[in-house]
Amino acid sequence: MIVLAPASAPRDADRYARGLDVLRQVYDVHVRYRPEEVSSPHGYLSAPDKRRLDDLRYALADPDARAVIAARGGYGCMRLLNQFHVIAESAGPKWVIGYSDLTALQLALYRHVGWCSLSAPVVTEWATLSPAAPPADGWGGDAVQDGPAETGTLDAAACFQSVATHDEASPLTIAENLPVLTGGRNGRGPLLGGNLSVLTRLIGTPHLPDLTGAVLVLEDVGEAPYRVDRMLTHLDLAGHLDGLAGIVLGLFRPGDVSEPSLSMPEVFAAHFSERSYPVATDLAYGHLLPRLTLPIGAPAELTVENGTACLRVELHRSRTADEAPVGRGTA
Repeated sequence: MIVLAPASAPRDADRYARGLDVLRQVYDVHVRYRPEEVSSPHGYLSAPDKRRLDDLRYALADPDARAVIAARGGYGCMRLLNQFHVIAESAGPKWVIGYSDLTALQLALYRHVGWCSLSAPVVTEWATLSPAAPPADGWGGDAVQDGPAETGTLDAAACFQSVATHDEASPLTIAENLPVLTGGRNGRGPLLGGNLSVLTRLIGTPHLPDLTGAVLVLEDVGEAPYRVDRMLTHLDLAGHLDGLAGIVLGLFRPGDVSEPSLSMPEVFAAHFSERSYPVATDLAYGHLLPRLTLPIGAPAELTVENGTACLRVELHRSRTADEAPVGRGTA
């Protein structure tokens, strides 16, 4: 597992170092972005574009690396996309792990080379996760388990490991008993999406996959309801909410709300309550721990039964360029 910082620098060097220590207990970790570099970022970026691209080029070219994990999200991945996807096209498949700003890299990887990625905790968050020692999985480390006293009811680390090492032969249930905004029909397609703010910034670029037939998962943080409304409207006007197999809404923790305002549930109802496909809500996925790990790009099925929804995935880490999965294509 190679650690780098393709977006912003960690806010706290000690927390970053603790996260590295936890990862080292269960994985073979090679650090490209060192804790001592945290004190000298390049503004809101961890380093200049060339350095961050060079680190990505090194990580993706390493034949022994099975995964690349981000130190933190923040901002900066979009600045790398035009060159990053060319680097990926000549590299072997790897898990690219992170969330938030990493949504840009993960969607571009799926669009251009068909890789699945893990929308999962970044290194600074691993400072709050506790390692365990079940049998080795053959992926590069043992499974890990979240300490309930540290992060609540969801085993964030165990969820990460179960997705990363799941047997490809059988479907994996990500979540069940999800509330349903609209029943629609059962939907099946690639699991795409991530952070709503980042995803909408890819509209009109060559790096957003065709979302037709996809199960779209969305989350965001710090955005007032009207901003979320505007982004969803942008998706709708661009035609990206038409022809989906389904939508799963994760956590939307709003920022400052100026009154009068619609509530977030009212915004969602306005956009999704009359869709023909299933729309589920309250997925434990977003910017707060504990949360689920999602395999972006994996074949997924969203089923509705007895008024609740279940999300399952089939895990395939990558496909070759000539085996284009459903949902790839230009934006």
